[in-house]
Order: sequence, then C-alpha cells, then structure tokens
Amino acid sequence: MQAACEKRSEEIQSIRVAKLKQTASKQYRASSMQAACKKRSEEIQSIRVAKLEQTASKQCASSVREAFRRDS
Repeated sequence: MQAACEKRSEEIQSIRVAKLKQTASKQYRASSMQAACKKRSEEIQSIRVAKLEQTASKQCASSVREAFRRDS
C-alpha cells in the first residue's frame, strides 16, 4: 500500500513538473512574441518618422523656392 502511495505521489509530482514546464514555455513564447511585436512597432514608428521628416524637408524646400520666386 505504501509503495503504491509513493508511486502515485511520484506520478503526481511528475505531472506538476510537466505542467510547470508547459506554463514556463508558454510564458517564454508569449514574451518572445511581445518582444517581436514591440520591435516591429518601433520599426514602423521609425519609418513613419522618416516619412514625416522627408515630407517636412520637401515642404521646406518648396517654401524656400517660393520665397526666392517672390523676391526675384
């Protein structure tokens, strides 16, 4: 009887360890996905900023050209 109880206890412990490993694995994957999403979001933000800077530069150049035309 005691041997059967010890065996069952070991089985339960093994199941608990497996569940903990599974939970840790899921958390790691979620963390990795979150990091990847954050990186992609930063890349998109960087692209948006670059486009805004390019647009502002074009508008500035256009304004300078227009000012020269008016002054000429």
